[in-house]
Formats: sequence, C-alpha cells, structure tokens
Amino acid sequence: MKISSKHKNLILVATLGLALSVQPAATIAHAETAQVETKQVSILEGVQNLINTAKQKNQEAAQAAQQEKEEQAKLAAAGQYASTLQALNQLRASYGLQPLEWDQSLSDTAAYRAQLTNTSGVPADHLTLGTEVIAWGFGLGQPVITEWFTEAGAITNGGTPHRNWELSSKFTKVGFAIVGGTIVGRAA
Repeated sequence: MKISSKHKNLILVATLGLALSVQPAATIAHAETAQVETKQVSILEGVQNLINTAKQKNQEAAQAAQQEKEEQAKLAAAGQYASTLQALNQLRASYGLQPLEWDQSLSDTAAYRAQLTNTSGVPADHLTLGTEVIAWGFGLGQPVITEWFTEAGAITNGGTPHRNWELSSKFTKVGFAIVGGTIVGRAA
C-alpha cells in the first residue's frame, strides 16, 4: 500500500504532536521525582538536626549535673559551714564575682582566731589584715553574711571592710569557724 504525501504529512504531524505531548509529561515526572528526592533529603537533614540538638542538650545536661555534683562535694567539705559558704557565694554571684572555694587550712586558722577572740578579745592585727572578718551572736549562713555586708554593729576603722572582704575579687578560697558564738571568716 502506497501512502500519499498528504497522509505522510498528517502522520508526521501526528507523530510530532505525540512526541511533544510525551516529552513534557516525562519532564514533569522527572521534576516531580526530583522534588520528592529533595523533600526526602530535607526531611533527613531535619531529623539529623534534631538528633544533633538532642545530643547537645544531653551533653549540656551532663555537664550541669557534673558541676552540681562538684558544687555539692565542695559544700560537703565545708561541713557545718556549707550554708555560710553558699550564702557568701550567692552574694558574690549577684555582683558578678567568682565563687570562693572551701579551704580547710583557712578554716583551721579561723578556728584559732575565733578561740583567741573569745579568750583575749579581737586580735590586735585584725583591723589591718584585710583577710579576716569576725562576728558575734549571729547564726551561720545567711545571717552572718548579711551582717557583714550591712556592717550592722560592726567595729571598723572606717569604711566598709566587711563588705569589701565579701566582695573582694582577689580572694579565691575561704574558710569559716565558730567557737563559743564567735564566727571568723578567713580568705586568701
């Protein structure tokens, strides 16, 4: 069978039309596949970000727990003076200062100085040391820290030496002792 030129042109036009209509459909299918793949990658990245965030939060929580554990160990070392150390460090923190570490040798010196104060009165060098505070008749913890801060009933040679002692940035460690109602704090 012989196909006329007219029919050949119609077949050619029909074939081209079919090819043109199939190509956009294939392009759309390819574009939709690419979009799905992009969405999958995006979802995977989001999940990975969530996992990384969770890991970071867990690490931060572990570090905070370790710091709390270390702080509790320091307070335990301070024994009966833990509340005083804690109150002092809270005051210092409110002024942007670093906390003081408990030092048993300073506590031992404070005990000696408290005993000396009870038997002989305030030591002659007390007002010139700058590393010592003394209080009578106040409880440990917040009461004595507040008394030293406000200088209520304080014996001084002028100024605010007790407050200065509490807020000194040169100190890194402290010890307290109470003997017969006399509380002494020593810092270095």
